Amino acid sequence: MAFTLQSDFAQVAARLRVAKAKLPEAQKAGMRGVGVQVVSWAILDFRKRGSGAAAGGTRWRPITLAAIATRLAKRSPWRSITDSLHAMTIQEKQLREELAVKMPKAGTAKQRGAIAHAFDEKNPLIVKNRKSRKRLKAKRKGMINKEFANHTIGVDTGRLVNSLVHGEPALAKAGAPRQRLGSPPPKATFRVSSVEVTAASNLEYAKHFDKIRAIYPAQMIDGQRVEELEELLSDVQDEVIRKAIEGGTA
Repeated sequence: MAFTLQSDFAQVAARLRVAKAKLPEAQKAGMRGVGVQVVSWAILDFRKRGSGAAAGGTRWRPITLAAIATRLAKRSPWRSITDSLHAMTIQEKQLREELAVKMPKAGTAKQRGAIAHAFDEKNPLIVKNRKSRKRLKAKRKGMINKEFANHTIGVDTGRLVNSLVHGEPALAKAGAPRQRLGSPPPKATFRVSSVEVTAASNLEYAKHFDKIRAIYPAQMIDGQRVEELEELLSDVQDEVIRKAIEGGTA
């Protein structure tokens, strides 16, 4: 029995030249894939942490009732209540100013206070406003409690989380939820080279949010994710080089 192996070294050399020429392109394609994957994880973690869960190695600080009130203050139902309360205050201030002019100068401060108190207790408008104010404040408290029970941190309109991908075609499939309210955010940053990738939001509010609740925390890329990224990088690079070799041109 005999065994013969023949090889066309010229063809092998040509393929190696093609692979070498395509290496920078393959490296950049691999880094682009890594960047998209990391942004996808950031969005997934963002939504989980927004619901109160831990993700990407961290848990966000809970939102406060005061923050919920600030959020609601931008909406028309809350603004309507605020306007009504303000109008009552102006009405009552005018009535009390008129009372002050008529208030007898004689007597003690305690006596004048008693007159003012009796005025508040008997004036029909002030009595009506007191009931209305109590009802409106209770309504506002109910709005806060309802919003708090159903809130998600950082995704009340979807603008912040969408700012991680907006305007960047490469990130179109990164999994960002649809923005519900507000104008579109600025175009996201997504720069890729053969050795690094940079992804960032350019929304001004994102800077303030990130100081309190990190969007890309350092610990988000754990050991398992490192392995996934290394495998992804290798697969993308191999695919680019394979197609180049099969095409036979540099």
